[in-house]
Amino acid sequence: MKSKDNAITKNYRGKFANQGVFRVRGGVSFISKMPRKTDNPPSEQQLARRHKFSKAVQYARMVIADPEMTVLYAKRVRKGKTVYNLAISDFMKKQAIGELNGVAKSFRH
Repeated sequence: MKSKDNAITKNYRGKFANQGVFRVRGGVSFISKMPRKTDNPPSEQQLARRHKFSKAVQYARMVIADPEMTVLYAKRVRKGKTVYNLAISDFMKKQAIGELNGVAKSFRH
């Protein structure tokens, strides 16, 4: 469920009584089901994906820390997204914007 300009849920974030999770993206509040937890150990694929995502987060933080890269990413950001989101997405797709725009930035996958 999403809500915009709702005085009650406008800036809520986090867990609500083990019933749902509040999030705010682009000024819009969202509430979703609680994530499920499992006792099953992660598979090799899951561990590999987690490792890749961890690298993507490092890359996104590097992008945000570099004003030149932030400007390049900001040109591609769509409504409701952030430079951080886009950098993670690009990394996961192996499309670093530095490579796309000829910027001399390197970050190994």
